[in-house]
Amino acid sequence: MPKRDSYILAFLSTYPPRECGIATYTSDLVNALRSVYAQSFAPKIIALNPNEVTRYCYSADVIAQVAQNNQAKLIERARAINADSAIGAVHIQHEFGLFGGKYGSYLLHFLYTLRKPYCVTFHTVLPDPHPEMKSVVRQIATGTSHVIVMTELSRDILAASYDIPKDRIAIIPHGIHERPYESPATAKKRLGIHADIMLATFGLLNRGKGIEYVIDALPEIIAQIPNTHYYIIGATHPQIAAKEGEMYRNFLLKKVRAAGITKNVHFINQYLPLSALLAYISATDIYIAPSLDPHQAVSGTLSYALGAGRPVIATAFAHARSLAQNGAVRIVPMRDSAHMQAVLYDLISHPSVRQEMGRHAYHITRPLVWANAALAHGSVYQSMVPREAFSFRIPPLKLRHLAKLTDSYGVIQFADITVPNRESGYTADDNARALISMIEYKKRTRSETARRLLHRYFSFLCEAAKEDGSFSNYFSDTNRPDEEKNNSENLAEARARTAYAFAYAATSSVVPLSILEHARTMCVVQITQCINADSPRALAFTLKALVLLLSSEQHSDLFGTCRLITSRLIEAYQSSADRKWRWFEQSLTYGNAIIPDALFGVSKILQDGSVKSIAEESLDFLIEQTFRDGTYVPIGQNGWYPRGQKRSYFDQQPEDAAAMVLALSSAYHATREKRYRLLAHIAFEWFLGNNQSKLTCAIRATGGCYDGITSEGINVNQGAESTIAYLLARIAIDKLRR
Repeated sequence: MPKRDSYILAFLSTYPPRECGIATYTSDLVNALRSVYAQSFAPKIIALNPNEVTRYCYSADVIAQVAQNNQAKLIERARAINADSAIGAVHIQHEFGLFGGKYGSYLLHFLYTLRKPYCVTFHTVLPDPHPEMKSVVRQIATGTSHVIVMTELSRDILAASYDIPKDRIAIIPHGIHERPYESPATAKKRLGIHADIMLATFGLLNRGKGIEYVIDALPEIIAQIPNTHYYIIGATHPQIAAKEGEMYRNFLLKKVRAAGITKNVHFINQYLPLSALLAYISATDIYIAPSLDPHQAVSGTLSYALGAGRPVIATAFAHARSLAQNGAVRIVPMRDSAHMQAVLYDLISHPSVRQEMGRHAYHITRPLVWANAALAHGSVYQSMVPREAFSFRIPPLKLRHLAKLTDSYGVIQFADITVPNRESGYTADDNARALISMIEYKKRTRSETARRLLHRYFSFLCEAAKEDGSFSNYFSDTNRPDEEKNNSENLAEARARTAYAFAYAATSSVVPLSILEHARTMCVVQITQCINADSPRALAFTLKALVLLLSSEQHSDLFGTCRLITSRLIEAYQSSADRKWRWFEQSLTYGNAIIPDALFGVSKILQDGSVKSIAEESLDFLIEQTFRDGTYVPIGQNGWYPRGQKRSYFDQQPEDAAAMVLALSSAYHATREKRYRLLAHIAFEWFLGNNQSKLTCAIRATGGCYDGITSEGINVNQGAESTIAYLLARIAIDKLRR
């Protein structure tokens, strides 16, 4: 395929405002793709309408409409796609009811005509198919680049019952929306819901929902726990409403009245916008998925509930059964109100069990967030559209999560998922990082939040570092130094980072005069205390502080100190390095890139080419160890990389990715070698999903960042170090792009 500025991927699917689960799914996927990938990749929609008469007021995403039951129009549309050079490939969302003909066979005529590469997502995969159904599915799959399904069970059925090779089937679970974890009580308060226990089921109503069996289970529950309320959220499915009106809803209403529980059962008869729907899910104490279809391979409603961190009771349909072993879903038999009642009562009676189920649900569903679904789809599309079309979109700068982690004293060290864990206390290390990030953020915006946080972090550092040279890194949740930790650990690196933060404040044009003079004094005091540090990283941060002061022509008397510390790092390199191991120590551990980063800066101040050469040699060595096939793979904390031994690949930390981005940026500015600029972008993409696990670590909506990548996936906590590391890397990439 010839190279061009942009590639259109055309989705053949239903699309909002048509009320349809697949329409919502496609809209969410398209939005996620646009969020993750830059404009060179352009998803557009060919919307399926139910007939020739019905038309919808579509957005500009829709470039064409076609009646799903008109074979001739489907063929005509395939020809139009063939003739449109802007369309690179087609992604078909398949459900048997979406296409005319027996078992949706009209789609085959579209595919016979289509000359562009395509992939297909099967939203329903039925076991033991009728021979004609099997034939249709196999013909659809024959010309695909990939078949996409959402569960392992669906893949197994396609392989066993439809003879489709497993290696052509990609499993991409149903996406979920990234939301901060919060308790149901908090969400209920926001909605004005006063129920002690809120139960909920949502989705388009039809007789297969099984809601009547939940209603039958409620009277005894409500008798025991009167403030239990059940919310049935969703309009009647349009196709059902066209055939029989509101018969099913009226049937449910009649059952509710007969049971005498009208005050406790609430019908939200709307096709809710996403924000409102997610708000109701967040307020739910227990989500109920009572489907009567044992073959239902995918339930978006079930995925959404688990993604919000809510415990689930589900009937034994295929998707729920596949999740039964993970501890977040309780399975009950279909049409068994007595069993439903028993499980409901048990969960209502044990709030700690509900909480643990919900937290586990939130944890296991992080790989399912829409950004990760977009990444997985991007991997499939790269077999149809050139890889260069899939450059990452740089997320906007956000301070929401950092502000949430910060109280009136400083930035709190750890988070319990997204909730600040105040008991973890505070560190000067984190507040130094945070001060630097706010100074940089303030340069770019007039943000009042950044101004407020800048003052907060500076005040904290003045508590940690005194004019007499004393220093504390750890502070308890009572805002006092944690003497046990401070006395038992080497604080050299934290002190040096604090000196660097003071230097940043002392040399910045956006810092108020009231801070500037104090920052200069405190910086010199801490530098004096760092001269004899044993840690190469402590020496590197001290050098970075000196470079800032000397670059701004402040404290020229510190040139001697700068030369002394530089010589100590050079000596460490010369005593440790050889042709194969070009490093300052006998192990690669954490934040390695800070050392060559500092040397690039000091080589300019000292006008010393030999220092610059060592910076390049050591950084290139680090690049050799941490970049694989266009992906940054930092040294894992679980074992590090001792010289002569095998390196560890997990746990990977955001701090390492940020340090590498900053070092490569410094290398580019020092050498103007374009490879450093390219590698800086690749290292930053570690946060966006270009990593070993192919999972995003950065939270685009809040600016938060997960605490790392383990061998089992994502560490879902979003602590201060990770969040600020991402913010610093994001700012560095912004500067590099300019």
